[in-house]
Amino acid sequence: MNNLSKLITKHKTLILLIIVAFIYILSSLYKNDFDENENFYLEQARAFLQGRLDIVNPIVKLDLSFFNGRWFSSFPPFPSFFLAIMYLLPVKVAFLFPFFITLFGIANIFFLYVLLKKVSKDEQVSLILTLAFSLGTVHWWSSVQNGAWFFAHTLSVFLGLLALIYLYKSKFFLSGIAIGLAFLTRQLFVFYSIFICFVIYQSTKNLKKVLIHLIPVVVALLISIYLNYLRFGSIWESGYRYMQVKDLDLINNIQNWGIFNLQYIPWNFYTVFFRPFSFISKFPFLSYDGWGESIFLTSPFLIYALFPKKKSIQLVLLINIILILSILLCYYNNGWMQFGYRFALDFLPLTFLLLANKFNSIQKIPKLFYLLVLFSLIINTIGIIY
Repeated sequence: MNNLSKLITKHKTLILLIIVAFIYILSSLYKNDFDENENFYLEQARAFLQGRLDIVNPIVKLDLSFFNGRWFSSFPPFPSFFLAIMYLLPVKVAFLFPFFITLFGIANIFFLYVLLKKVSKDEQVSLILTLAFSLGTVHWWSSVQNGAWFFAHTLSVFLGLLALIYLYKSKFFLSGIAIGLAFLTRQLFVFYSIFICFVIYQSTKNLKKVLIHLIPVVVALLISIYLNYLRFGSIWESGYRYMQVKDLDLINNIQNWGIFNLQYIPWNFYTVFFRPFSFISKFPFLSYDGWGESIFLTSPFLIYALFPKKKSIQLVLLINIILILSILLCYYNNGWMQFGYRFALDFLPLTFLLLANKFNSIQKIPKLFYLLVLFSLIINTIGIIY
């Protein structure tokens, strides 16, 4: 019994993270029916294996772009490339698709802990922040859904975290490859290179090492614009404006103001910071309609990220986060379908890096932070169950 107690004490962090991973698996089994639903990433993957960029007779046209009589996926290509590799293996890719989403979500839990340990050097800070990310943010809900959008987000977070881990291991070229692939999954992850280049130059004072990181990022950008040219005849045309969108409000947005416009800022700002839950008359008395809720309702502890210490690395992180959020505020879609604010996943890895740096510079985490994390866990559990 004493040996068991010692073993648990020695490996308590690993045991806790494994428990969280098990919670993710149970949540995925609860939320998904594994009925081999089709989506544009799966269809694009099969098209790649046929040597085509367009999708012939797509089963699901939602979010595909129709251009010159042909169907294309305007979304970045790496998720489909990954799935194309899976199709070469003797597995049922469509059946396992929700599992891939959850698998990357679980990997993100462990990757974040590894990253935070490199930054904070404090196991308690690293563990608390990892648990807050895993069970107190939209990452949990997004990791147990079945949909192409969620696959892109868990995969891009995986690649973004990998890039940051490589950064702190001084493997700058590998960091650049990870950011390049993240950009080819969710474009806004390319802005992580701002922070990464800052850290590289701050630690080495060597511009050549900054360029080493940027080389694969630039290659990814060139791949993206070349695909634009091959599909839509212009390096500047991504095809998003030809997308077949289901919701009437989103269709009107695109027709009236395009994909990006300052006109969207009030609507998105309200979603990110103020949009409340829907209230119902039975337990748990809260509901959501898919259009999102304020990040300070679903993850109120994130408010601590708004007040960084006067250290250059924290300020650079905050500026990087604000830049990504500013672009999201100008986007025609606020992240539907979602619980919380799904697009926050584009900047959450940087946010938790900021929190780790902040708590590393004080003696202990404030008690209020623990209470806010507990509240976030309860709210996100409601989001999963109901």
